[in-house]
Amino acid sequence: YTEKEVWLTGMNTPWQSWNDFGGRYNEEYWSQVFAMMHEDGFNSCRIWITCSGEVGINIDENGYVSGATDKHWEDLDSLFSLAAQNEIYIMATFMSFDHFKNTYRTYERWRAWLQSTENIDSYINNYVIPFCQRYDDNDYVWSVDLMNEPDWVYENEECGRISWDCLGDYFARAAAAAGAASASAIALFVSILANG
Repeated sequence: YTEKEVWLTGMNTPWQSWNDFGGRYNEEYWSQVFAMMHEDGFNSCRIWITCSGEVGINIDENGYVSGATDKHWEDLDSLFSLAAQNEIYIMATFMSFDHFKNTYRTYERWRAWLQSTENIDSYINNYVIPFCQRYDDNDYVWSVDLMNEPDWVYENEECGRISWDCLGDYFARAAAAAGAASASAIALFVSILANG
């Protein structure tokens, strides 16, 4: 971690092929995107690490997370290496409301996960902490966005209308664990869409 002032000029490049990392990650695509961004004067972007929770993360029927697949880690290693080569700072969005949406095949697992402190801890211990430790020495992994638009999980029937207490439990536990696991200044965000 270097102590220097960085002004971010960024864009949202959430995915190339939905569930890229552990799925259909295309190294050439991301290399071109980062090179183009660098050339055009951008230095940061937000990327969804998992889009709907169907690939990359090992979650069982009860909502227990045992970790990530080898391919997930390999794809992220490649992505973050490319980002560093092109001097692009990454906001890594861990998940989205889509994890809980009833149009995806693993939504019941993710709903069970979010409604259990034990399951939340399994994700934190077996994914959040390993992620933060693995990329702690990469200055270009500058922040973690814990969930894209969690308000949809609370508000929308198709996403389960799960309580803010459950969401808050995850956010508090994950933020504390990520802060303790990373020696660098990883910032934590939760993306909430403001309606109206």
